[in-house]
Amino acid sequence: MVKIAAICATQGEMGESLAGFSVEEEIQLKKWQKHERKAFWGLIRVGKYQGVPIVLARTGIWRTGLFGCQGNTQAGEVAKYVIERHQPEKILIFGTSGGMQTNLNTGDIVVCNPIYAEARWPVWRFFTRIKPAIHPDERLLSLALEVLKERGIVGGDLQTTGYGWPRKKYPKIWVVEMEDYWIGSVASKKKIPFLAVRIVLEPFGEEIIPERQRTQEYQAWYGERFLQVSAVLRNEFLIPFLQRL
Repeated sequence: MVKIAAICATQGEMGESLAGFSVEEEIQLKKWQKHERKAFWGLIRVGKYQGVPIVLARTGIWRTGLFGCQGNTQAGEVAKYVIERHQPEKILIFGTSGGMQTNLNTGDIVVCNPIYAEARWPVWRFFTRIKPAIHPDERLLSLALEVLKERGIVGGDLQTTGYGWPRKKYPKIWVVEMEDYWIGSVASKKKIPFLAVRIVLEPFGEEIIPERQRTQEYQAWYGERFLQVSAVLRNEFLIPFLQRL
């Protein structure tokens, strides 16, 4: 059993090392569940932070279930694996996001509550629906707000999976990303307290150039900004939060 599992999507968000975290085991996931006919990948680092057993996990980028309507099955499967193997007392989901409010800037941190998701059928978009909201643990939420009390904007609504949701249709959405709802749902079913905290990478209205159309200069700039913003979240939230547990 570990004190907490901290889960993110990418290597840049996880970082090469976390100050004060000693890695005791690293697990490269490449698992195929034949009975459920699905595969998932990920990276698990098991160790201790200031003597406390914790897990750092990386889910990888979005992977959908049947026709996309099951959401981010990749994130959900990694969360299930972490829970079944390491039995964390708490789960923290962290990483970058896109801003959905004009007063959110790059580097602003949002504590996510409540958390929504869009269940969509890519072919038949009229079947798209909003899944019922899930809510983080109140004690973890209060602790996060204490840690971030001197950081700009915190709190607010989070929507997790809808690309291109019109802001006029969903005016209360603060940030958009792809993992929180699906990891949080797994935690809720297992009755494990969870929390999701995001840092804004792209502010609302910023034009994001598709990867295939990016110049080397743009890609270098965007990649450097991503690493810098991810480091801010680790240094200004993740480490202080772990120290308070």
